[in-house]
Parts: sequence; C-alpha cells; structure tokens
Amino acid sequence: MKKRGILVGFILTGGLLIQSAWADATPGERVITLGNDLTEQQKQQIENDFSETSRDKVITVTHEDEERQLNGIVPQSLIGDRAISSSLIVLENPGYGIRVTTKNITWVTSNMYTNALLTAGVKDADITVEAPFPVSGTAALVGITKAFEAATGQTLNPNREAVANQEMMQTAQLGQQLNDPQKAAAFVNALKDKVSQEHPQTDGQYRDLILQLAHQMNITLNNQQINGLIDLLKKFNALHLDWGTLSKEATNVQQFIHNHPKQENAIDGVFRQITSAIRQIISAIAGLFQHLG
Repeated sequence: MKKRGILVGFILTGGLLIQSAWADATPGERVITLGNDLTEQQKQQIENDFSETSRDKVITVTHEDEERQLNGIVPQSLIGDRAISSSLIVLENPGYGIRVTTKNITWVTSNMYTNALLTAGVKDADITVEAPFPVSGTAALVGITKAFEAATGQTLNPNREAVANQEMMQTAQLGQQLNDPQKAAAFVNALKDKVSQEHPQTDGQYRDLILQLAHQMNITLNNQQINGLIDLLKKFNALHLDWGTLSKEATNVQQFIHNHPKQENAIDGVFRQITSAIRQIISAIAGLFQHLG
C-alpha cells in the first residue's frame, strides 16, 4: 500500500511538473499589445500589419503602465504623455532566441531591444515593434514584457525589468552621442559580458573595465557617461546573470537559422518528438500503476 501511495505521488507530481513546464509557453502563441492612445483607425492599421487572427490575445498598454515602469529611469520628455508604441510577440520553440524587427521606431534599434529583453528575462520569441508614425520607442519594452507575461503565464523579475529599461535608455543615448547605435549596443554588450565574468566590486574596478573596453573600441566617454555606465553595470552585476551564455545562445541560434532555413522544420520535428516521448513515459507509468492495482 505504501509503494502504491509513493507511485501515485510520483505520477501526480511528475505529471504536474511536465504539464506546467510545457503549458506555460506554447510555440506559435501570439499576443498583440496596442497603445491605449491610438485612434481606432491607427489600431486597425497596426492590427492589419500584424495580421491579427481570432486566436490572438490583444491587450492594451496605457500611459500609466509606462509611467509605472519607466519613471525615474527614462527622461519624461522621451516617455511623453501618450501610449502609442505597439508590439506583436510570437512564442517560438526553446532555443530559438530573440528576433526583433521595428517600424517607425527612431531612437531604439532592434539590437538594443534584443539585448534589453535578454536582460529582462524574455526568451524564445519573434517580436515586432511598431508605431503609426515615428516615435522614440523607449516605452515599447513595457508592452513587450507585458505581452510575454500574458503569453507564457510567467511573471518577469521586476529587478531585471528595471535594469533592462535603464540599459535600453543608456544604450540609446550613447548611440546618439556616438552617432553609431550599433557600436553603442556592441559596447554595452561587451561591458555586460566582462562584468558577468569578472564581477568587479569597487567603482574603481568598474571604471577601469569601462575605460579599457572604450579604448579597445575607440570610444571616447565623458565623466557623466562613465558614471552612468558604472551605475548600470553595478545593477546588472547584482542580477548574477551569465551574459556570455545568454547572448551567445541567442546569436548562435539566429545565425544557424539564417544559414540553414530548412533546419527550422527539423527543430519543430525534434520538439514534437520530445513531447511524444514524454507522453509515452506518462502512459507507461499509468500502465504500471494499473498492473499493480
């Protein structure tokens, strides 16, 4: 009787674990976020661009949502007073990484979104950020993370989200000052990688790390920029993330799919095989239980 009870517990616990692991994120699930201050015509335009279907979840992002996450991180002049930026997030299979495309986003690049989303904890998603007219894009990250939570049923770590928003803002500012957004994104990436490897402890160590990489990349920084980066990197270090692994996984998978587009179907096939194997294991355990009964 005791063995039977243990077996029942194992089946129930294992089933729940498997169910929760797979049910939270379903590849192909789509969530659309619409800025609350869009006109009905603008909403329709964006929904058409996103090829909305009856199965899509559609949620609204308000200016209050943006203020709550960005106040004190992003300058008020960039937040504005309306929620306009919209997004589409499509969940992909594990290991896909993150791909971001933008339309009418003038200040934040797709690479900046990708890097900040990895910091925030978003993974395995194809994302489109759009506005009906040119906007800075600083508030779009709020909608994307909200959409990811709605699609997966998971709640992102608010500390990671705050660091991600600060990272996006400072990288965009640096890109503007350097007149080279891509170089700014690569520089901040390299800084995060160094910090996750070396874990500096003092402001002097952070400063040396920043100046060393800036010299290597031929970037000139003023004291205000350096102090801002020190503050960002200290917060990033406190998250204890292995940035090298995070960024490499996303980059490598995207490059693999780009070079081998036919392999996308193979990845889907592997995913289905794993799911089928899990079902067979559960069925076998259930059969054993019936035999013992």
